[in-house]
Amino acid sequence: MRFLKRKSKTRKSKTRKSKTRKNNHTKSKQIVKKIKNNNYMFGNKTPCFCYGSNSVEQLRERVGNPNIESFGCQLFGYRRFFAGNSKQWGGGVASIIPTNKQSDTCRGSFALLSNDEFKKLDYFEEIVNGKEPFNSDFSINLYRKCHVKITTQTGDIINAIAYVLNNTMWQSYPSEAYLAACYKNISAFWPSLDGDGCIYVYDIMGKKRGKYCPLE
Repeated sequence: MRFLKRKSKTRKSKTRKSKTRKNNHTKSKQIVKKIKNNNYMFGNKTPCFCYGSNSVEQLRERVGNPNIESFGCQLFGYRRFFAGNSKQWGGGVASIIPTNKQSDTCRGSFALLSNDEFKKLDYFEEIVNGKEPFNSDFSINLYRKCHVKITTQTGDIINAIAYVLNNTMWQSYPSEAYLAACYKNISAFWPSLDGDGCIYVYDIMGKKRGKYCPLE
């Protein structure tokens, strides 16, 4: 009887997880439909592609909006790499680079943000207030904004804004805290992460510096 009871709980747990994934995909489809019907804009909001530490919890805290939702997506023809040395995180941080290979992909999430929310997020991405947020001069901005086309988990392609590093030189290995934050964001939608349940740590030249596998 004990075995049957445990089995029943497992089935209930799997059912709940299945329903959660189904509900998330349904919400994603609804969001994408609204975005498409408004020329890739929903009201005054724009999709923000998050491939690093910006999980939904971190976004909510940083922009002061507890109602933000995130959805799974990926960016084809790009890969994630790490560079720089963030004082906040104590090590290298993530960025993306185009590879011109559609077989390459960077997995992450997206959330809809207003202009005011983007400005709040700019502060945490170390974009100087009053400066051009798309400026690639690393002596001014740590990150800059750029336009990308992401593919949702429902297969829709939408325009989004991503933050990318201006200084792409490898300086130090990412901290455990930063990689854990990246894991929290990506694994919520992509349990396999970059493959085998790991986040691969590459530099901009494509050299593999290590990997982060918290479940091993």
